[in-house]
Amino acid sequence: KQEARIVYEKMIEALDGLDGEILPKNRHIPGGSEQSISLYTRSLALEGLGKKKEAEAYRSKAYDLNPLVELSAFRPPRAGF
Repeated sequence: KQEARIVYEKMIEALDGLDGEILPKNRHIPGGSEQSISLYTRSLALEGLGKKKEAEAYRSKAYDLNPLVELSAFRPPRAGF
């Protein structure tokens, strides 16, 4: 649990340092914006830290920007999309 907490905290720190830009400039995200993905990713980290209400607020903002944000946020390596 402690290792997971450290990972979630580092996720939030990394997102704080990116100012909403989570992909290289030359990478286009079909059907999604970087801001919605950043908000969604932050919500996952907050949920992992047990901050459910805060996570729900960020997730709601992400869905407002892009109702399909979880599909845009899911980018496994070498997936070709």
